[in-house]
Amino acid sequence: MVQEDLDALIDKYLVEIAGVSKDKLFDRALRMSELGIDSLGVVEMLFEIEDRYGFHIDDAMKYKDMTLGEVVADLVRLIEQRNHGGEDRREGVVESSEERGVAGA
Repeated sequence: MVQEDLDALIDKYLVEIAGVSKDKLFDRALRMSELGIDSLGVVEMLFEIEDRYGFHIDDAMKYKDMTLGEVVADLVRLIEQRNHGGEDRREGVVESSEERGVAGA
């Protein structure tokens, strides 16, 4: 379920905001740069994901050289770790100030 939702969110961003052809989205082995997504585009896409899932992704730049399939797989892993708890669930993820209980941040 997380993967389907995340796939849909990323595909929507890539097509509607970044202008990527829908045909290119079928090849999950394409790198973000091959889709025409630069570092800023990756960061903007991750902002959409952070807003949707309610957390901050700590190392956004690691995604700029990944394939689309790798990006989705890594983000699904982070989201599922976050949702299912455990000591290592925050690897690569920083809590929002609201989650940490910081008032007015």
